[in-house]
Amino acid sequence: MKTLVLFEGDFRQGPYGIDLLPDLGFELSGVQPLQGRLPRKLRDVIEHRTSTKIDVPVRSIPKAQRADLILGLLEPNSKFAAQLKRRGIPPYAGTPMVMISCWLAEWISKANPEDRRALVRQFEAVDLILTLSRNQIEILIDAGFRPEQVDAIPFGCAPELFDGEDVERDIDVLAAGFDHGRDYGTFFDGVGDLDVTVHVLCQPANLAGLTVPDNVVVHGVVPFDQYRAMLRRAKIVAVPTEELAYPTGQSVALEAAASGAAVAYTATTALSEYFDASYAAPVSVGDSKGWQRVIGHLVESSSEREALASAGRAKITEDFSYANMWRAFKTKLSEHGITP
Repeated sequence: MKTLVLFEGDFRQGPYGIDLLPDLGFELSGVQPLQGRLPRKLRDVIEHRTSTKIDVPVRSIPKAQRADLILGLLEPNSKFAAQLKRRGIPPYAGTPMVMISCWLAEWISKANPEDRRALVRQFEAVDLILTLSRNQIEILIDAGFRPEQVDAIPFGCAPELFDGEDVERDIDVLAAGFDHGRDYGTFFDGVGDLDVTVHVLCQPANLAGLTVPDNVVVHGVVPFDQYRAMLRRAKIVAVPTEELAYPTGQSVALEAAASGAAVAYTATTALSEYFDASYAAPVSVGDSKGWQRVIGHLVESSSEREALASAGRAKITEDFSYANMWRAFKTKLSEHGITP
């Protein structure tokens, strides 16, 4: 299936392991990031004024004319192509379009009625919207999308990037995460009085307005190789999040489990589709005492910590790899009748 990938970066580098799709019968194409200071400046001005990323869909038109499938990786890269398709403008109008969605259900759940209708109009022409957790399906249908238009696939990671020779696990507790769904306030309230050093990887914005406890060391945002090394050195990786429609925190949690750390996570509705108590330690949403209890117990109990780490690594390697994600993607296309 000749597949045009709408992605702002270099799709050949395999975002979300998409480089595995050719092994499943997909012939991928796309455009490379825009080059030149003046073209980039012009693009930025237009996209800022229109609040729409138009560069990739416009430059992809010649490739769309030859494609059997348009694959939009996340909402910003898909929005303009979906609008062209809704207006009947070729070549997008005549080609099946699938979007992997992260934020749409969350936007809709927080929007007023007028903005909710506008969001539905923006993406209503997409033939199949694939969310990364099943709880989002009902939100989208309630907003006005057709039931046959929405489905879910599991997210994945590359376990092989985080596995390897054993290293000394000299970090007792590591908390990591950079998006706006993190709940470091509740986490700090829970672990601040524990006799353990907690290392944190996050953006400064994640900690705005918070008091960082004395036992917490903030490293900020670090290069990927350092992030990977710190996961492999950690005994426990904590993923404290808020309750959002999408599974915020799943990337770090999956990669931490693949690295062999014991994972403690906020048991949101969406993230609970990826983790349960048989291979990770759940904490209720907004429960600072729960964080204190769970982290304190795992620090003291090496046997339980190691059992969770072993079970977590096995589960993620078996069920939540990029390979499994794209196999599920291909299955959903077939189930929804999207074929060349």
